[in-house]
Amino acid sequence: MIVDNLSLMVAYLFLLLCIPAYVFLCSERDSVLIYKVSAVVQIFLTSLFYLIWGGYSADAPIYNEASIWYSFEFPNVNWYYLFKVLFYYPLSLLNKIIHPPWPLRIISFFSVLIYIIAIVKLLNNNHKQICIALGITLLMPAFYLLFGNAIRQGVAASFVMLGFAYYNEKKGYYYFILFILGALIHAASILFISCILLSKLKYKWIVAIIIISPTVSYVFNYIISFQGVFGLDLIIYIYGDSHEGLYHYERFIVSYILSIIILIYYNKYKTNGVSSFILSYPIMVGLSSMLLWYQIPFARFLAFSDFLIPVVIAKISDYSPFLKYYPVKLIISLFILYSGFILWTHPSIIGTLGYAF
Repeated sequence: MIVDNLSLMVAYLFLLLCIPAYVFLCSERDSVLIYKVSAVVQIFLTSLFYLIWGGYSADAPIYNEASIWYSFEFPNVNWYYLFKVLFYYPLSLLNKIIHPPWPLRIISFFSVLIYIIAIVKLLNNNHKQICIALGITLLMPAFYLLFGNAIRQGVAASFVMLGFAYYNEKKGYYYFILFILGALIHAASILFISCILLSKLKYKWIVAIIIISPTVSYVFNYIISFQGVFGLDLIIYIYGDSHEGLYHYERFIVSYILSIIILIYYNKYKTNGVSSFILSYPIMVGLSSMLLWYQIPFARFLAFSDFLIPVVIAKISDYSPFLKYYPVKLIISLFILYSGFILWTHPSIIGTLGYAF
């Protein structure tokens, strides 16, 4: 049965977000059992979300027909689809076995599950941090965009995140295989892979990337403006003064400020064992911002960077001196619940899940 009641969806997400809010308010002397049970319930319900409300993608017709192209028109198939065979072919075959929209729902479900496994591994089974990270996941627009409408990017990002976890643990070469899978499913994930590799750079170089990244984009845009002189014909996407352009720069400012906060926290608490993994977010924002003047690349790369936010914030939450006070935590919890309600009722989220007013 397809559940299309948006009020029910918002209520579902609101109650699910109440779990990490409660965990966040718990004192450290509370039973660890609360954290473990909460984490298990969140993992189950967060994954289940897409089995209930998922199944929409603007590219769904491609998924339905790809198996025919691969099977009968292989010599003439467009190179773009040939390169994405690891995603298009299995999903299109699944469309022949199971009635749509269930193939997309199943793929979304497993993508979310892979992403959650990556979160669990990156947080070293710290159940309280896992609860907080899964709560923040529900507040990410990318959770609904990349696991919903742009599912191929979500699948790629999930593999890369799990690769990050194995890379961070330094166990075998699983991360290499997962990175390759992510890159083959969606080429944009190559930049996502780069950010974790660059997190091993010296701190001052990472700060430099953040500082110069908008300037690099501006210089690149200036050079491209002379493309006619060199006989080039590159497509550029420069925002003007439109409302969409304003949102574009607002998103950049928020991400840029968050990156600076993370850099400050890392520099202050690195002696307490804070992993350099948290630096992967400012690096990703910096690399994305080098294309700030270009609509599609910047927006896509920055959406990938959102996948890092839950783990990064969960990591640094233990080191904030302000979070020792219950009134502060209560205000933050109420603000988060309110933010979730605003996000889930926003037309962009409802639209990306395939629903109309």
